Amino acid sequence: MLEAQVSTFNTLVLDLLEISRFDARTAHLEPTTADLAELCEDVVRTRGYDGVAVSTPGPVPARVDRRRIEQVLSNLLENARRYAGGATEVRLERRDADGDEEAGEWIRVRVEDRGPGVPPAERDAIFERFVRGRAAEAPESPRGTGLGLAVTRQHVELHGGRIWVEDRPGGGASFVVELPPEPEPEQET
Repeated sequence: MLEAQVSTFNTLVLDLLEISRFDARTAHLEPTTADLAELCEDVVRTRGYDGVAVSTPGPVPARVDRRRIEQVLSNLLENARRYAGGATEVRLERRDADGDEEAGEWIRVRVEDRGPGVPPAERDAIFERFVRGRAAEAPESPRGTGLGLAVTRQHVELHGGRIWVEDRPGGGASFVVELPPEPEPEQET
C-alpha cells in the first residue's frame, strides 16, 4: 500500500513539474528520429500492458521527443486501465494532411478500449487541468488528480499536433493523437 501511495505521489509531483514548465514557457522539444511502431511496442511491453495489440503499417519513422511521446502513450494506456478495463489496441495510421501531399504524411496513434466511452459533453473538458470525467465518479474508480490528460495534451501540442477522443466502433473510446511529419520549429509553450 505504501509503495502504491509513493508511486501516486511521484506521478503527481512529475505532472506538476511538467505543468509548471508549460506555464513558465520553458518546455521545449528534444526531437530525434524514432520509429513510432517500435516506440509503441516498447511502451506496451516494458510498462506492463501485456495483451494490448499494437497495429502498424510497418515502420513509422518520425521526428519526436521520445520521452514526451512515451509519456503520452503511458498516460493514455493507464487511463484505459483505470477507467475502461484496459486498452485493447494501439494503432498507428498515416494520412496526408487534408489531401495536401506536399505537407507530408501526418501520423495518428489511436489508443482504443471497450469501456463505457466518453460522453460528448466531456470530450473537450477531460483534457483540462484537474478535470475528471464521469467514469472517475464511480465508487470503485481509482483516485486521480485530473492532470494526466492535461499533460498529455500539452506534450502533443508542443509537437504541433492535436489530441481528441471519439467513439470506437463497437463500443468504447478511441483516444487519437495526431502528429505532424516534423515537429513545428522550436516553439515554447
